[in-house]
Amino acid sequence: MYAEVPLAVISAMPAGEAEETCIEAGADIYLEKAAPSNEISAAIQGLFAADHAADEETTASGDTKLSKRQKQLIIMLDRGLSNRDIATELDISEHTVKVHLWRLFRRLGVKSRTQTLHFARSHGLL
Repeated sequence: MYAEVPLAVISAMPAGEAEETCIEAGADIYLEKAAPSNEISAAIQGLFAADHAADEETTASGDTKLSKRQKQLIIMLDRGLSNRDIATELDISEHTVKVHLWRLFRRLGVKSRTQTLHFARSHGLL
């Protein structure tokens, strides 16, 4: 019903399997209540920033619309960069990187970095 609304799950349960389940069910981000408040705040701000950036920067790329940031992420994934490396290179938090990746995965209909790269190669995005 509200597929375009960003969804954050904040739970007392440790991430582990619960995070995977929530992401697969459609959540954009999973946060543990025990995380420091500044991390939770940064992650939620990143979630809205990523959503706003996707709205502003959407461009056509074949049948799949990707933002400029999403295209950057695909290139960085192809280079084998970790979330920490991507965050450093883009001067954003790791949580924001996760949000961008989840949005990219959702946009492409994939569930992993490997599937993202396979999709990118087979659709001429790399």
